[in-house]
Amino acid sequence: MTDINEIELGKLKDYMNKGVNIMYTQDYTMYDLPNFKTFLSEYGVSITNGYIVETDATYTIAEGSIYFMPQVSSTNNITSEIYSDRYYMMLAQAGKLTFSSDDVLTNLDVKREDLLFTTAGAVFTPNLETTEETKDALETGEFTIGSILTKTVGEEGKDLTESKLLVISTGSFLTDYYVSEDSYVTI
Repeated sequence: MTDINEIELGKLKDYMNKGVNIMYTQDYTMYDLPNFKTFLSEYGVSITNGYIVETDATYTIAEGSIYFMPQVSSTNNITSEIYSDRYYMMLAQAGKLTFSSDDVLTNLDVKREDLLFTTAGAVFTPNLETTEETKDALETGEFTIGSILTKTVGEEGKDLTESKLLVISTGSFLTDYYVSEDSYVTI
């Protein structure tokens, strides 16, 4: 994935200001995208450099895995059937979504609803190669992986509408990416 240029950024903003909805995914290694970052910031979200390791073995292929099944919101129509029918979604190499403060989101006219997240025991590392020296940078907690951000767009005094951005911090679930459990067997 490469970044868009400033002309494309302007066209994307114009498109979103018409009240359309898009989905944006970004893998954890694709963090040098300044124009996409600018676009995401208008919805009060960024994808933090690094990756998540899920430590709850109930949700992983292997203990402490970057291949895991996220927790799923039961209240949104996008994810409610996955939740209620007990379907599972496998993600690989997810990043962490970081959001602006509630005050900033309000000023941006953005409402946030989280759809995909980790367990409270997940670990986020901002370094792609964790060593003894970088272990202090590790963060433990529940991390948001997917969210829908609804922004009020249009000119004041005219017809206002909503634009929705579904942002997910990995695109692996959209590919034919293959993970074999056999690759984790110790011989």
